[in-house]
Amino acid sequence: MHGRVGCASRPGAWASEAVTTAYPARYAAGTAGPSALGDGVKVLGAVAAGLMALGVAALLVVFALENRVTEAVEAQATQLAVPADWEQVNDTVRREQFLCMSTNPCPSISRRWVTDTPVSVHDLERMATGAGLRFSVEGTCQRPPTAFSETGVCTLYGVRSENHYQVWVSDRPQEPQQVSLEVRPNRPYLTQPQG
Repeated sequence: MHGRVGCASRPGAWASEAVTTAYPARYAAGTAGPSALGDGVKVLGAVAAGLMALGVAALLVVFALENRVTEAVEAQATQLAVPADWEQVNDTVRREQFLCMSTNPCPSISRRWVTDTPVSVHDLERMATGAGLRFSVEGTCQRPPTAFSETGVCTLYGVRSENHYQVWVSDRPQEPQQVSLEVRPNRPYLTQPQG
């Protein structure tokens, strides 16, 4: 009883001991959750930043490869030996893309010229030979006497590497001839050069 009274005579000491023994546990319990949550957020943030950086790097690589493919096709097409007196009136390039529809493949090039000089089969053969194409020409490039409106007079089909070339000549009465070029990825359904 004396010991209990002696202890009771020091309530401040008990209170202090109670504080020093109880509060550290509560303090740790109270702060452990937010601290762990903060660490988790930091980890998730670092992971997200890493994934974003990886995504950006992947996109840059894809764009670089797409540009390289398109530039290679353009470089091939410029090797066509186009006669100097043909006037170019159209030049459309559809660049390589990650997704290309089969009905509108890419990369592809579309060009058109007009000329007052009648186009011959020899002109088309010289064009194809200059670009190193394996090719064939259909038609005589001469307007049939029975034609009264615009008509196709000859067509060149060529292949080089993975690209398909088609050049066709159309003739209109009293107008310059039109020469059209299409370059696109080679596909089995496209008309292939014979021989």
